[in-house]
Amino acid sequence: MDPASSSAERTFFRIPAGVKFYANKVRLLNFNLLNNDSQPIYFGPRGIYQIIKKISLLSVNGSEIDFLSNMDILAIKMLHLSNSSQYSLARELMQNMCVSVTAPSMSQIELTEAQGKGDGTKIQAYIDITFALGFLRASNLLDKGYTIVCEWETDPTSSGIPGGYTFSTFPALAIDECLTGEPADSSPSVVYSTIISDRLYINPTAATAGNINQTQVRLNSFYNQYISNFYSYLDYNCKDNTSRNPYHLARSAPQEELSLLVDGRKILMYKGVDTSARKGAMLHDFSGEYCLPGVAPYYFGVGHTLPLVVDPSGVSGEWGLVNPNTKVIMNGVYSYGCVKLEQFVQIDLAVYYNYLVTGTPTLAEPAYLNTMAEVLRSYDVQTDVVSYVMQQPGMVNTM
Repeated sequence: MDPASSSAERTFFRIPAGVKFYANKVRLLNFNLLNNDSQPIYFGPRGIYQIIKKISLLSVNGSEIDFLSNMDILAIKMLHLSNSSQYSLARELMQNMCVSVTAPSMSQIELTEAQGKGDGTKIQAYIDITFALGFLRASNLLDKGYTIVCEWETDPTSSGIPGGYTFSTFPALAIDECLTGEPADSSPSVVYSTIISDRLYINPTAATAGNINQTQVRLNSFYNQYISNFYSYLDYNCKDNTSRNPYHLARSAPQEELSLLVDGRKILMYKGVDTSARKGAMLHDFSGEYCLPGVAPYYFGVGHTLPLVVDPSGVSGEWGLVNPNTKVIMNGVYSYGCVKLEQFVQIDLAVYYNYLVTGTPTLAEPAYLNTMAEVLRSYDVQTDVVSYVMQQPGMVNTM
């Protein structure tokens, strides 16, 4: 299907009522990206979804059934693919920054990314809408009629494409239409998860170098809502105290700690998530098994590694696998956190976050803690009403 309308800011697609299609295969294809500066295009962890600001699914009456406005949750989902799938499938379809490795010998390890290969301007682009929207993943066969809206990221500092980009042709919508007598979904309501994101400001100058910067924020917007997983990551480079992040990397911070309080009750014991090992283990346990480059090059400097800093004495600083195209050192740039809540928030949700300040931070380079809460929502098909799944008060029989 060609778009109903398109511009540099957004594209609309309309699926007519009565057309039965499978919800698990809704995607955009048949287009290429062009760099306005005629340069190659390489994405960060978000992959091709880095050019999207927001994806929305609307009913025929205009109700927003589902949406996604933070593509970092897709970066986490991409990590769930195995090492071989990352190399052979994800890098071509999703165009995310390479995380797969190969071992050319018993003593070496290196990224499978080849310099100059996998340029986004030379790959037929593909965007999986079902991958992004929980409502489609919770459905099977739909026929009520829908509108899909893709808002494009036009700011080069956010899209990560210097000079900006244009489409060779605007994307086309591809759906798998059901041509048999299989009935469409008849459930009066659908329950699904939606990612509600927030961006918590951290004053980088609240503490001086060598001291702990503490941030405490209370989130009142989750009142009476059910949260499954709570994801977080730091959008700030503590090594050089800069906030510029064109590839949307999830930075690690020295001595960082994250604690959550729900209705005044502490969720995690002691200091919460206070080590990188526990942070990675909880992401594995609560979100799923994930694939990241081996840590051996960080310890021993083997394979394709380059020092980030070399002091006059010749002692090298940070080591790690280096992406030959993005020049990103794969060390502390996929630091996503996940805490499983699986409960209703009856009053409020509080976030406590600490990290060690290094160097000389300035107010001109603000820090942010990006959060993503997996919240349950419900869509009433008959009344076309979207609402959050809420906890009903108990009824007491006084007779």
